Amino acid sequence: MNTNDALRVPDSLKAQLLDYRRRVWRIKLIEAVSIALFAMGAAFLIVYGWDRFADTPPVLRVALLLGAIAITGIVPWFVMRWLVRYRNLESLARLLAKKMPSVGDQLLGVIELTHSDSEQARSIKLCQAAMQQVAKDAESRDFGAATPPSSYRVWAILAGVIAVIIAVLAVGYPAASRNALSRLVTPWTTVPRYTFTRIDPINDQVVIAHGEATNFPVQLSHESRWQPPTAELSIGNQATIKASLSEGGYLFAVPPQIQSSSMRLRVGDFVRDVTLKPMLRPELSSIIAHVQLPDYLGRPKVQSVDSRAGRVTLVRGSQAVVTATANGTIDGVIAVQCRAGAEPVTHDSSTVVGSEYHLAPAAGTA
Repeated sequence: MNTNDALRVPDSLKAQLLDYRRRVWRIKLIEAVSIALFAMGAAFLIVYGWDRFADTPPVLRVALLLGAIAITGIVPWFVMRWLVRYRNLESLARLLAKKMPSVGDQLLGVIELTHSDSEQARSIKLCQAAMQQVAKDAESRDFGAATPPSSYRVWAILAGVIAVIIAVLAVGYPAASRNALSRLVTPWTTVPRYTFTRIDPINDQVVIAHGEATNFPVQLSHESRWQPPTAELSIGNQATIKASLSEGGYLFAVPPQIQSSSMRLRVGDFVRDVTLKPMLRPELSSIIAHVQLPDYLGRPKVQSVDSRAGRVTLVRGSQAVVTATANGTIDGVIAVQCRAGAEPVTHDSSTVVGSEYHLAPAAGTA
């Protein structure tokens, strides 16, 4: 037993093999981590860059996330392939033999001697001399030249460049960076993309007068970090309409439209698709005055008077509520005029109701 304990791999040779192992482990870990960082960083930058021009499709975000996760799985594979597999001296000698066959074979012979009782039984001194000779020959050899092929420098540089770009974006544009990261890691959610250009809300359906030229105003929000000098409006297959920035907004001259069309608004990195719906202007189909006559007439029942002619003649002291009904949805200001001042007019859908008022006699009448 004492003899076997004395017969071991020379310290200098063992130190060389352990240095070789550390080098293999280091370059392979750097390579694996760099590839994983590059994959995640590239996926983030694709989403960030795409979002500057349009909404990155959820399918693409899912593909980028799954791809980045799959590539990140290279780290545990590298750990098993290079760290776990090449832990002992014998496996290191076999790896070394791929690039340096003569040295590797000699090292394998030395390591086998330490485990071979039959060889040691012949001559311990001869075995020790052979091992020392191999160790002496190995001292003049650079095991670093026998490391496995690796592109760790290229991947490290690429990962470093990606990391610098992301760091600059995170510091300079933290809100946009957080938004892109959230949209990447949770592509199944409806997180809206961040835009440097913000506008005041517009409806999903824009209603304009049928067959009439009109102006379509778009106002920049006070939160907008970017105020592009021009904006574009595309209606179906028609020529793009451009508008210049003026007083914090844009005014588009929309030509006459007779049918519904899709409309795309682009202001800087802001893109919005809405529906443009031309509609005929509503007309009043009826105007009814609900009249309460004075008490002295002895007629308490409310009288309904058709006032489509535009005026109603009532006796002094009467009170009336005027109801106007249109043949379409009313979205605007309607004025009801009378000889005396009235309360503001209210409207709901296609019906306009004037507040109750008291009719006074005109000047110069009894």
